[in-house]
Amino acid sequence: MVSSTSQSKNVLVNLNSSSLDSRRAVGLQYQPALAMSCGRLMLWLVLTADSLFLIGVASRYAVRRQSVSSVNWLRPTDVHLESSLVVAGGLVLIGSSAALAMALRASRRDRPSVARRWMALTLGLGMAFLGLKTQEYRTVGTDNLLSSGLRGTIYDQADFDYVSAVTRRLTHLALEIGAEGVRQNELAALLQDLPDELRRNSPELRREFQRLEREEQARGQRLAVTNLLLRDAAQWTSHMVGSGATPATQRMAMRALAHDVYRTAAGASVSERYIRWEAAELKRMVHEHQADHDRWTSLVADATESMNVAQAENDRLSEEQTKLVEELAASADDQATLQQRGRQEIEADLSQVREQLTASQERFGAAATAATEAEQGLATASGAIQRAENRQTFRREMAEASAGLNQRYTKFENWVPDTYGDEAFP
Repeated sequence: MVSSTSQSKNVLVNLNSSSLDSRRAVGLQYQPALAMSCGRLMLWLVLTADSLFLIGVASRYAVRRQSVSSVNWLRPTDVHLESSLVVAGGLVLIGSSAALAMALRASRRDRPSVARRWMALTLGLGMAFLGLKTQEYRTVGTDNLLSSGLRGTIYDQADFDYVSAVTRRLTHLALEIGAEGVRQNELAALLQDLPDELRRNSPELRREFQRLEREEQARGQRLAVTNLLLRDAAQWTSHMVGSGATPATQRMAMRALAHDVYRTAAGASVSERYIRWEAAELKRMVHEHQADHDRWTSLVADATESMNVAQAENDRLSEEQTKLVEELAASADDQATLQQRGRQEIEADLSQVREQLTASQERFGAAATAATEAEQGLATASGAIQRAENRQTFRREMAEASAGLNQRYTKFENWVPDTYGDEAFP
């Protein structure tokens, strides 16, 4: 027997002595390399790849679910997903599969009209399934849960990276709004350079000016909100985390920020605990800084009064020094003056006045330094009081709101990152 192999098939050639002797045609027998068709092979490959993908997703879910307590695990209402849409989508998908099976069955029984009706039903159910999934993902996108970029906009825990991401995002938003304002101002300047007659008689230009005015107002509102959140939410949390607070307080502050951005039932309890602690802390801070503010105010007043006294003394001694210098200069030519007061006596008085003036100037400088330090301390205390009061105002506004920042400002696209599924808080 002689065997010959090709890329797709094995050809078995059976030779016998009788066939060689009679010189008849060689009988060839073709045997497929695989015991299945190409279509069946591709179907199994697709099913295997899909199974591996689902196994990976399920494994990731199992690992994550094991690391998070039941208290902090998200509920369907936390991510604003409607269970009815999910159930309806599953039923529609099962129905489309059943309709496709019925179409295949009708085609095998040579009933093309019935098969076409089942295929039409399959197509309709498939379109309904796509519509349901579109609505579901639209809800997810509105809640800013869709991932984008390398890390995405979803953070699985409220940590230092999350706080930094929120700060960077708000800073980037402020820069974007500022750059947009510069471009709009340049366009408005170009339109202003057009002839007055053209601007008055052109409806398109009038509409363009109205559009620019509306966009300027909206941009101002967006910038005000962005700066407010950057100051009273992100930067305040960064200050609390980096101000030497205990690790537990740091975690609570970061969790509270995440809850402000996106409300979840899992983070509500921790956020409420932190808010109560922070409210008492803010009252204490305002009281302490107000005491510092009053103390620095008194020091500024005392230093200012010392400066005024020293300045008046400087003016008096400077005037006296000028008179002595003039008297000393006149005594060189005026013998009567020289006989009335000796030159050495005038020089002694002048030297004494200069020493007093130097001491007075030093007192003025010390008073000015004290006033500067007191004003700096006063500014620091005033800034601390203002930040605490701004935070109190922000807390009151968030307490009255029923949704997080991403839901409150959905008109501002791609607002700030979300976090979910944080680890159990001790």
